Amino acid sequence: MSAFKVPEKVVQQADRCAHNHGCLETGTCGDRPLCKVESSLNHQISFLNTKESATCNYRILFGGKQLCMCPVRTFIFEHYEQ
Repeated sequence: MSAFKVPEKVVQQADRCAHNHGCLETGTCGDRPLCKVESSLNHQISFLNTKESATCNYRILFGGKQLCMCPVRTFIFEHYEQ
């Protein structure tokens, strides 16, 4: 049983995932919990609720905010956490 059901086209867009989309099965990102998301914009960007940095191919610092550009993480937030 998977933790989240995400359309295959969304998963394919996240082709730089360092954890082989493990969040879909375990609900975690590697050995860490999923980043806490505070909001999303245009189904493309998630604004993270943290000041901690983490190594991730989809995470960037912009204007003092941590942003997540992972299409899978944004989908999970929009469909399972709101």
